[in-house]
Amino acid sequence: FQSLWVDPAEETRHWGVFGQFGISDGNPNPVRFVANGGIGGRSMIPGRTYDTFGVGYFYLGLSDNFKALARPFLPQRDEYGVELFYNLAVTPWARFTTDFQVARPSTVGLDTAIIPGFRFQLLF
Repeated sequence: FQSLWVDPAEETRHWGVFGQFGISDGNPNPVRFVANGGIGGRSMIPGRTYDTFGVGYFYLGLSDNFKALARPFLPQRDEYGVELFYNLAVTPWARFTTDFQVARPSTVGLDTAIIPGFRFQLLF
């Protein structure tokens, strides 16, 4: 995570970018490469010190060997998607998170997945 903005009055409030990339020869594993990245951090809304947010993108490149092996049974392709979330701190020890994901699955013929989510977390 690389911070691009830090609140001069409160160093815990910041936002920045993240990312990672991995590559293999795709033999024997099915993954040729994977990449993801995004923006996230602490809320810039005054008074929301403990809130966090993020938006990210991922791409999963499957190996040609795996695609050829799977083709007769369950044809495969590369997979990609995005995710957005906002983590609302109800108190410093209770969080409510909304999450929204959209992903194109690797299995050919399956529809794009749209996944809303909610979570409540107690920290102790």
